[in-house]
Amino acid sequence: MKNATPDKGQGRLLLRPREVADLIGVSRTTAYDLIAAHKIPSVRIGNHLRVPAAALEKLIAEGTTKTETDAR
Repeated sequence: MKNATPDKGQGRLLLRPREVADLIGVSRTTAYDLIAAHKIPSVRIGNHLRVPAAALEKLIAEGTTKTETDAR
């Protein structure tokens, strides 16, 4: 059964981009841009784009994202 109020992804394996945006304090558009640029890992399940919570937590813990210099 679904909760009436979203828990902002706490305890879930996969997060929606808008939940990621709320968690890291950016706009939904910025979250999608970061995902498209592969700075935030994501998976597709059918037509749904999701971000693994563990990957987001690891990214934040490391305090780094991929930059253009990493691609060289």
